[in-house]
Amino acid sequence: MELSETDICNMALKRIGAKALTDLEDDTSVEALHCQLQYPIVRDSLLESFIWPFAIKRETLGLLYTLTLDSGAAAADFVAGAVLTGATSGKTCTVVSKASSTAYTVSKTTTGNFTDGEVISDGVNSRDCGAGYPILTELEVPEFQYGHNYPLPTDFLRKIKVLGDGRYKPDYSIEGLSLLSNHMPINLEYVAFVNDTDEFPPLFVKMLVLSLAVELISPLAGTGKEAEGLRANVLQELELLNRRARSVYRSQDKTGASKWNSARYGSGLI
Repeated sequence: MELSETDICNMALKRIGAKALTDLEDDTSVEALHCQLQYPIVRDSLLESFIWPFAIKRETLGLLYTLTLDSGAAAADFVAGAVLTGATSGKTCTVVSKASSTAYTVSKTTTGNFTDGEVISDGVNSRDCGAGYPILTELEVPEFQYGHNYPLPTDFLRKIKVLGDGRYKPDYSIEGLSLLSNHMPINLEYVAFVNDTDEFPPLFVKMLVLSLAVELISPLAGTGKEAEGLRANVLQELELLNRRARSVYRSQDKTGASKWNSARYGSGLI
């Protein structure tokens, strides 16, 4: 939908009878300050509360390594994002950042190592390594129980499914910003953080407006009898949309009710 964050906030403000904003970022009114505080929290909570199809992403997680190259090989630097391939082994990794003229932080999604002394190339530049190089050293290995530490995607909100090869389900633990496991590869299906309002479907927008309105009632409409009646009406509308979303996405989902039920947190929202 072609709606801005300001549009969505104004829809919520209108629902509770509050003054509209000119611009969410630049407006300094009381209404704007509360919207600036509540909007991102309410949006992310709603995203997190259900497996919204528009927010589903899949990614094969990569482990982080230090790749050390032969200092005697003169060549152009590899840049972040470059995919490096071993000429002999065929193994690949992706450059995350440069640590020094001979060391790079790289991400690797497959097992196996480079061959001793092989040429490493990004398709344009190459490093001809001597004996003992290249060297791959895994970073941030867990202290016990698990052998690998996979950084989660930067837009990760909640897990849907974790798989190894095929439909094999590996043992794992999500802790902080990492997924810990003894297995490789790790394939993650997850709900992603989405802040582009153009990607929000109409049903999500309607629920976001009402969810935001609920949070704005107390600071902007007060706590009296009239405000409590308004809150009850908005919550009732929100529950109707809950039921509608349940029906729509259950009918679209191949796994049916099981996926819906696994998505619910028992908080009154989907």
